[in-house]
Amino acid sequence: MTVTNLSPDEARAFRFDIEEFNTEYARILDEQDIDCWPDFFTEDGFYRITARENYDD
Repeated sequence: MTVTNLSPDEARAFRFDIEEFNTEYARILDEQDIDCWPDFFTEDGFYRITARENYDD
């Protein structure tokens, strides 16, 4: 489904869901609740961290 195919009510609900997700994600990061952080990713997802020291390499 694309955003252009949504009714105005569906688009509003979709935006609300995204805002709710982002708010909760920010709260988890702000509170440094690392145990809950992986719950925001799918099982097949991954997160890559590049150390600042290795950024230029």
